[in-house]
Amino acid sequence: MSSADCTRLLHFFTAPSGIPISTVGPGIFRHALSNSRNRRALTRVKLLFSMAVIALLLWILLPAIAHYQERNRVRVHCANKLKNIGFAFRDFATDNNDAFPQQLSTNQGGVRELVDSGLGGTGDPTRTFWIFVAMSNNLATPKTLVCPYDKHRAPISNFIGMVRVPLAQGGQNAALSYFVNLDANERQPQAILAGDRNLSPVSNAKRASDYDAFFSVERRIRPANVKPGGIYANLDFHQTIHGDKKTGLRVGNMLLADGSVRPVTGTRVCDHIIVSTNDHRLIFPFMPGKNE
Repeated sequence: MSSADCTRLLHFFTAPSGIPISTVGPGIFRHALSNSRNRRALTRVKLLFSMAVIALLLWILLPAIAHYQERNRVRVHCANKLKNIGFAFRDFATDNNDAFPQQLSTNQGGVRELVDSGLGGTGDPTRTFWIFVAMSNNLATPKTLVCPYDKHRAPISNFIGMVRVPLAQGGQNAALSYFVNLDANERQPQAILAGDRNLSPVSNAKRASDYDAFFSVERRIRPANVKPGGIYANLDFHQTIHGDKKTGLRVGNMLLADGSVRPVTGTRVCDHIIVSTNDHRLIFPFMPGKNE
């Protein structure tokens, strides 16, 4: 090989920077090695930063997810309780010519005279509990009648206590979380039969007396009443049972006369009353000062 060929070959093999190999010294190799180490260090910083961000997001989101899951679990549990109440109503009706206890006289095993004893023959919300006492054989236990998230109601051990124990000591309506529609019957399967007690047009009231004024009397709700401009157009659930103050969520459960249970908002309740075309005579488990 000639001297010229050797020179051309030497210039062909050059460093990555284009510097001929003949001029590459130890310093160049140290510089390349340093760049490689810097790139690896930068990759580690990015990885650690990403892990820190993920950890922070999990720290923020996991409590919210757990809170939502717990709320949803209790709501489902309460819906199952209402389903059991629906079975009790239907079992009672099967044995009593398709009539619910609020429509039968006491002579026939019902409680009509007891709950329809208000002024002018209207429903008496202080006696709502009698409807469920009449179904004691179908319900088996009064613990079914209280939602675990209802802080103003507590279960009682037996139906005898529900009748005999005074309201202030945990008997009667103090052991009941649900309202009842006095006019519901099996011939109107889509009529609302019962539901969470914290449903009213005064859901944002600040005083207990405002709640008491609404819940202390029967409320006859006609389809026209819940349309825009109607006196019950603002019907809504309070945030005290299944609502969530953090998110502003207002939701509850309603039981239909066909035995089905639906999670609903106040707006859905109004829509349902309009579609059903039926009047709804609602009595709530009234308890002075504890109707939020």
